[in-house]
Amino acid sequence: MNYKAMENKLTGKYREVFEKAELYGIVKNIDSKVQDEMMMDLLDLLLSAQEDHKPVEKIIGTDMEAFCKSYYQQYSLKERARHLPKRIYGLAKLVLSLQALEILFLQEEKISFLQVESDIAPYVIGLGIGMIFLFLIDVFFRPIIFKSNKLNNNRIYSMLLVLFAAAVIGAVVITDKMPVAIEIKSYSILIGTSLYIIIYLLVRSIYRYKKYGTIRKLKNIENEYENSSVLSSIGASIDSNLPKELAKRYENINKKRKKRGKQEITPEEYMELLRDETRKLSNTKGIMIFYIIFTAAIIMITAFTSEPADALIFAVIICTIEYSVYKMCKKANAGIVKARQKVFDHCEEEEKNIIEYAKENS
Repeated sequence: MNYKAMENKLTGKYREVFEKAELYGIVKNIDSKVQDEMMMDLLDLLLSAQEDHKPVEKIIGTDMEAFCKSYYQQYSLKERARHLPKRIYGLAKLVLSLQALEILFLQEEKISFLQVESDIAPYVIGLGIGMIFLFLIDVFFRPIIFKSNKLNNNRIYSMLLVLFAAAVIGAVVITDKMPVAIEIKSYSILIGTSLYIIIYLLVRSIYRYKKYGTIRKLKNIENEYENSSVLSSIGASIDSNLPKELAKRYENINKKRKKRGKQEITPEEYMELLRDETRKLSNTKGIMIFYIIFTAAIIMITAFTSEPADALIFAVIICTIEYSVYKMCKKANAGIVKARQKVFDHCEEEEKNIIEYAKENS
């Protein structure tokens, strides 16, 4: 089951423990499938404790970091090695795609396929910087998760994305300044990566057929049903909790204004403020323009400091990454807008402001 659909049921310290454990798994580079399974188990544990009003300290103790370390200890070096072929498979597909792009680009210059040589130094440097990046994240970033209560998950994810972008740019700059190239025939890279992909898919297909009777990835009908039910219940939960959260924010705004000696805003003014915020959230042009400018700037810097083929390959990678990030932001904004608009519609139907509506539905 997708635990993301259910984590909103957790509140207070239970939610805080869950989020920190999730971040710990990401920082420790836990395999995504293993991470999902472990987070689902932890979610079940915390939901049961929350329903029984059992203090979260009874589950994790007083040391959150020690709990996370203990919880993930089963993901040992042996487990990492077991998931390594899958990660190499992903890298092989990436390298194969990049090499195919480079060869296509050079074909326009009428260079024979068998004569094309590739510099594998960028791959070696990229792999090295990636390992250093993961090490530094573990050493310097992991403690922040447990020592800072001011950083929420969204801010931490944003910091990780910025650091990742910095690592990519650093790899490009270092590669460009490398005095020595490691040239090998491009067709040998294509053959090597293709063979690995074929062997991996063959072994995976045999494993799936022996275990499940089919080479395709199984769809768990029970989980799909549960997911749809959970999503419906989560939607109902948001509908009931959002008005309370918005009303609480109204109270906090007025408390701050009162401390500063300013006049408190009325519920009607607050409603207008919320509507204005929601209109801005629904307009994603600003976000799109930001990502276009950001991506274009990085590509232009690379174009001036790298060979055309390298710049083209990097442009494809950075555009793919930034587009994925943009889509996530757009989807998140759309969810907020939809939830708020539903609350606004209820307020209009009942001719109430958000404060009155929240009190009657609490």
